Amino acid sequence: MNTSTHMTIRQHNRQQFSSRQAGATVVEFAVVVPLALLVVFGIIQLGLMFSAKEIVNEAAFVAARAGAVQNAQVDKMTDAMTKALIPFYQDTTNTDDFSRLSSALASARNDTNCNGQSCLQVEMLNPTPTAFEDFGITSNADHVDAGRHATKQHCHARAQFEHPAPHMLGSSGT
Repeated sequence: MNTSTHMTIRQHNRQQFSSRQAGATVVEFAVVVPLALLVVFGIIQLGLMFSAKEIVNEAAFVAARAGAVQNAQVDKMTDAMTKALIPFYQDTTNTDDFSRLSSALASARNDTNCNGQSCLQVEMLNPTPTAFEDFGITSNADHVDAGRHATKQHCHARAQFEHPAPHMLGSSGT
């Protein structure tokens, strides 16, 4: 067998091997790419979910802070929560900041107005209305919003007076 025939056979074998290898690469690509895209899009989705959770947590914190500062007025708490939820409602295609934020605030307020449907609302868990009736004090001072409010110290002192701790009862327990 001469060398030229030997070279052509060797080149022919290499070409067959490379074409078979190219077919295997396409099959591997077809199997791996959907799984890789699933993982990448799953990570992106988890990031968006975490971001949404953080916005809702911040809105709850802002509403609680407004309630602490405004003597637990639910309308003030709802307004603060609504403003904190603006990032959910923004249209990022609108480049005018004022109109984008105004429309986002209007959409958020629309979701907090109940009108007999399920909506976003603030539910005050603590202090309860009963706590205000039992421990609240009325203030007419100029620097404080007039109305009924309860302070931590007042509630604590009143609770100790009405239900003293066991060590305050003395040795007889009565």
